Amino acid sequence: MPTYNRASLLPKSIESVLTQSYLNLELIIVDDGSTDCTADLVNKINDSRISYIRHNQNLGAAAARNTGIKNARGDYLAFQDSDDEWLPDKLEKQIGVISKENYEVGVVYCDMLRIDDSGYIWRWQSPDVTNGNLINENNLNYQVANLSIVTMLIRKECFEKVGLFDERFPRFIDMELCIRLSKQYKFTHIKEALVKYHKTVGISSDPARAIIAEKLLLAKYSEELRNNNSFLASRYRNIARLSRTAGQFSESSRFLMRATAIDPLNIENVILLLSFTGRGLINKFKALFKTRRINK
Repeated sequence: MPTYNRASLLPKSIESVLTQSYLNLELIIVDDGSTDCTADLVNKINDSRISYIRHNQNLGAAAARNTGIKNARGDYLAFQDSDDEWLPDKLEKQIGVISKENYEVGVVYCDMLRIDDSGYIWRWQSPDVTNGNLINENNLNYQVANLSIVTMLIRKECFEKVGLFDERFPRFIDMELCIRLSKQYKFTHIKEALVKYHKTVGISSDPARAIIAEKLLLAKYSEELRNNNSFLASRYRNIARLSRTAGQFSESSRFLMRATAIDPLNIENVILLLSFTGRGLINKFKALFKTRRINK
């Protein structure tokens, strides 16, 4: 469980792990350089199954998760976020499945209950994963997109084969790891919501981080992606949208042009261009109307 300045959210998350019906576990809390009372809070919990490790500086979620992996003693690894909760039988059900599978199955994962800031709850069905596939041709995204690490139980030996989380990524670290895992191992999907995922504001709302991660993904898997123009154009359009949101207008135009160059007949290029242009025209009209009203 990586955490950074989330002492107010930690107790529920920790409790959801320690109260699992599957008791034979260790909880490794990796404090990624918190400046709040996280250390005091954890040290007050009297449970020998807890290990507390602190980074002297904030290194990011990928580095914190890697610290946990390196210090884990179990045969299976599960991952928890400091603002989410597991339902009481999550681990028991996942251990029950993976222990019966052969070693071709490296990951068992489940669905989630997603909870927004208003308290609204809805069932999130995790995507099905096909061993060896990189792309979901139906939505032109990576096939493991929207698969959360908090839903997974992974054989520890998998990390010896595929490596740890890539610490260069400021976003999409779960997805990038799952891409590598899906090349080597089969995934088993428990189609039951066993996790409460709280949608809170954090790094996931920062478009600049998403842009960096999108570009890193395209570079890392360039050989496999280079002949799939439809997929590349889709990712370029997404970078264009993110760049526009981040105020990187020249970058946005550049990636929209790249999308159009390799997929010129796709109507989404035109729609995206019009949405950008339309916004500019609306702002110009607003400014003109305001000027005229002041002059009157």
